[in-house]
Amino acid sequence: MYRYVRQRPDNDRRTGAQCGSTDSSAHSINIKEDRHMNKDRIEGVVKQVTGSVKEAAGKILGDAKLQTDGKAEKAAGSIQNAVGGVEDALKK
Repeated sequence: MYRYVRQRPDNDRRTGAQCGSTDSSAHSINIKEDRHMNKDRIEGVVKQVTGSVKEAAGKILGDAKLQTDGKAEKAAGSIQNAVGGVEDALKK
């Protein structure tokens, strides 16, 4: 997935430079970054969030089993996210 980075306005406040010079590279920045997340990382984050919700619901309702299930799901999500991070690092 690629992302387009902003172009500078006609009057660049940081440098006070006015557009119109012959050097066009000073006026726009075009950087393409690869922001692809591994499927395991996405699923891991989802598990972490649902685990947090279950854990909070267990605390509120006083349900120890639901709270424990939430903690376990949160831990599983952390592990899956870490595995995805390692896979992403190995691809580079």
